[in-house]
Amino acid sequence: MTSTLGISVILLTQLILLALALVAVVLGWHSGIRKGAVAYLTTLIFFSFGAFVFSALWIIPIAALLPFALLSGGLGLASGAKFRQGKRLLAVALLSPLVIYWTGLTAIQIKKERELQQVLDFVMSDKVVTKISEKNMVIHPPGAWKMANGLLPFRYEILITGSRYSNQLYVFVDVSRSWLLGNPIFTVACVTTLSVGARDASVDVCKQ
Repeated sequence: MTSTLGISVILLTQLILLALALVAVVLGWHSGIRKGAVAYLTTLIFFSFGAFVFSALWIIPIAALLPFALLSGGLGLASGAKFRQGKRLLAVALLSPLVIYWTGLTAIQIKKERELQQVLDFVMSDKVVTKISEKNMVIHPPGAWKMANGLLPFRYEILITGSRYSNQLYVFVDVSRSWLLGNPIFTVACVTTLSVGARDASVDVCKQ
């Protein structure tokens, strides 16, 4: 089942960064860059401390988001200052990279989550896989995949338990797309019983 929780977290993260950028715009417009920067950093520290007090588990997400929050704040403050000076076009232009980045990143992350379900559905219906598997086979979510340019996977690895020939089967599925966010086309590259520890990392698993 597609991880709706994963998508929700992704969207929540983007909304938080967007909210911080808007706060910075208001502060830059109202107080100027210097005073606005002090107020923004104070808000950021207060927000981070509050999240940490609520749950210590937030420390890792906060640390990961901090560079993006600072970038959002910087551009937001600069944009607000330009609004303050009446330079509206320049103010909007300063925010446009953030909007493009947030929109693109959100689209890619949502596609990743949906594609996970698509590849599982493909494996469950593939004739080769079903032929060598029992009716009570269990297909586990992809545990590893190779990334294309760090954005989307070009190969998935799916573990299947309940095979006729081995307790564990590893199905490698290659994926191609007409463009980055295009519909994926799946192909079973190979099926192996070799676990991760038994593979030669220097050789393509499908050639072992």
